[in-house]
Amino acid sequence: MSTQKYTLRKSRKYKNLVSVGLGLATAVAIGLATDNEAFASNDVVNNSTVESIKQNIEKTESKVVTKEEVSTAKLNLDTVKGQVKEQSNVVDGISSELSKVSKEKAELEKLSKESTPENVEKVNKEIQNKDTEIKSENEKLLVLKGQELSKQQEKQSAQQKLESAKKELESAKSKTKEAEANLQNAKDVLNGTNADKVIKALEEANKQLLLAKENVVNKEKALAEAKKLDKERQDKIDNLTSEKDKLENQVSEQKQDLLVKTKEADATQKALEEAKKELVKAQNDVDSINNIVLSDEYVQALKTYMDYSLPESTREKAKEVLKSENEKLLKLNTYKQNKNDDDTLLDVNNLSDEVRKELSLFASDLVNQIRKQFGTKNTVVTSSAIDFAKKVADEYVNSNFGIQNGHNEAGISKVASEYGLSQGQFYENLYGLYSENNQVTKGSLKSMIYNGIVKFMLNGTEWLHAQSIAGINYNNPQKDYLGVDFSVSKGTGVHFITVSEEEVNNATKNNFDTKEIPQTRTPEQLRVVLDTAKSDYALKDSNNSQKQQEKETAQSVLSGTQNVLKNVVNNLDKVLAIRELTQSAQLNLQEAQQKLERDTKIQEQAQSNYDNLSADIKVKQQAVKLAEKELQEVKGQELSKQVVYDNFNSDVNKIDLDLKSKQQEIKDQQKVISNLENKLEETKVYLNKLQNAPVLLEEATKQQKVLEEKLLVEKTKLEQLKVQEKELQAKYSLLLSEYNRQQTSLELEKLSKELKTKGNLENDNVLSVGTLAKTGITTSSSILGVLLLILTFGLYRRNRI
Repeated sequence: MSTQKYTLRKSRKYKNLVSVGLGLATAVAIGLATDNEAFASNDVVNNSTVESIKQNIEKTESKVVTKEEVSTAKLNLDTVKGQVKEQSNVVDGISSELSKVSKEKAELEKLSKESTPENVEKVNKEIQNKDTEIKSENEKLLVLKGQELSKQQEKQSAQQKLESAKKELESAKSKTKEAEANLQNAKDVLNGTNADKVIKALEEANKQLLLAKENVVNKEKALAEAKKLDKERQDKIDNLTSEKDKLENQVSEQKQDLLVKTKEADATQKALEEAKKELVKAQNDVDSINNIVLSDEYVQALKTYMDYSLPESTREKAKEVLKSENEKLLKLNTYKQNKNDDDTLLDVNNLSDEVRKELSLFASDLVNQIRKQFGTKNTVVTSSAIDFAKKVADEYVNSNFGIQNGHNEAGISKVASEYGLSQGQFYENLYGLYSENNQVTKGSLKSMIYNGIVKFMLNGTEWLHAQSIAGINYNNPQKDYLGVDFSVSKGTGVHFITVSEEEVNNATKNNFDTKEIPQTRTPEQLRVVLDTAKSDYALKDSNNSQKQQEKETAQSVLSGTQNVLKNVVNNLDKVLAIRELTQSAQLNLQEAQQKLERDTKIQEQAQSNYDNLSADIKVKQQAVKLAEKELQEVKGQELSKQVVYDNFNSDVNKIDLDLKSKQQEIKDQQKVISNLENKLEETKVYLNKLQNAPVLLEEATKQQKVLEEKLLVEKTKLEQLKVQEKELQAKYSLLLSEYNRQQTSLELEKLSKELKTKGNLENDNVLSVGTLAKTGITTSSSILGVLLLILTFGLYRRNRI
């Protein structure tokens, strides 16, 4: 049980009056506690339940259990089993979802702690650095693609040279074959054979020469068409290259513009976040404005009660009014915690000057609210009043003076003498608690101040504190200088010090500072701050929306230009991928011309061979030598062409390897960029969570609570279904057992009747031949006993449900 004490300062004018009834007035604050309620459901069907079912069935044993009743019990059992399975799935689903939400909540709790302006700024910087890094890596990628394009062109050129060398090699090989054929023809002519072959060769040579001439004409036309198409291709390349360069410049400018817009948007976003913090802070201040509410009846009654010039009966009536108003006014006065007061623990006996000033201003505002209702003079906080309170609190601590002893009058007099003030307990209203905790939060200290003032005004047993706080001062109201401090020494004391203007004026020293420390947190001031914060937030929200829109527009414009550039680059790549036709057409023409040249020589050789058919032996021998010489020459040319071809083929293979290597570099670079972009996106998601962690945490907390409540409800349903399942299982088992027992009884009864009938027939036969009449009955009873014995040991079988 926590106990509170409060004691009263004395007035010099009414020393004798007050001292007569002055003592310690104590109020006991009783803490209320409620027991947690627990819910538990049976998870088995207990023995009493089974016995109850048995008893119900036993009551109906006289009643035949039908097969339909057993089937219905089985159906009911199966139905509930299905419901148990479905409900288990529901519970598992909610449990899984709750686990997921709990995990998200834990992550958000961590993020909320990390969600500091410094961390947000750090993550924003990381995003900017990643953007810069991605830009740098993209530039490297462009360089690699340019190198790849150069290699593609180099490969294309090398392939064209290889193709040309291949054709020249094939031509050389063809010439070698022709030379070999010419040599063979010359030998045949020399030997006087193959005349028909020579004639046919001449005819074929004339035919091929005509075709070769036509082919040259066609290849010349094809070359002209190839030059036309290549010009069109080059025009496209020039136009697309020009457009590409223009778009690249635009992209560069737009990236710079986006960078500027991003910085501006980040700045306005940061400013908005700061404005939001100020708005939340101002809203918290207004939401936690603490008021002391008193009724007009109370105010008038206290004034009357403290007017000792009035008849005692009048004052007693006023006292009754004060008592009657006390309870309802207590309900109207509750401390409101300010969310802006953090959880930092303060050393109560060593509060900083700034904290003591804030607490004194807080107490002065509450006291002045009361004095405004009474029409008395306001209190004023000064540095000397705060120091007075500090020194008095130190006296309690230094002398280990417990609050149960009332006022430390010696300590108070000692401090008063330092300022040349009257010595004695004329300055302190003391509110105390028997609990001792020298590490508390600022909010807790404010709560003690508020509760102390409420107890002074509304304890329902004495009103001397109330008249002091209200500034009535035994009908001698004055301006008071106020300061507050705390002490922890055999309890916790809240020291409300008020030094009257009269005391200061009559002081023997001139060291009491009366300069007012202005209030900055009155309800009116706080509402003005809130209105200003709202206006500032609205303005910065509007500015931020505009800058964010400008950023999005810049991003959209950049993306659009980049898409156009991408299309242009793709189109350029497609055009560049089209092979030039002129060189190939020229090669084809050259090949056709070479073939024409060869066919001309072949025709000339065929004509010469034809003419040599009738020539003399020397001419034929000379033709063989010339053919042999020509064969050697063309073989040498073929060998030379083979070397050239092999060199070009080697070049193409080397370039192809370089190209593949460059393409792999591009893939690796694209992977690097992709990884960076993924990390950038992850960082942006993290930033979004970081900035919205408090809101998301609040939503997750609500969702967790809803799921926990839902899970409890569904688990309860499941437990109830399991109980029902076990009850139905027990009922079904007992019904089935009773049904089987009744069926067995019926069969035995039927069998008994059959045996008795048979026994009677035997008896009749025995009687008819003059034997003993009871023999048959005895026999039948014996047989029935044997059968019952067999059934009892389970040797008699039948089908059961």
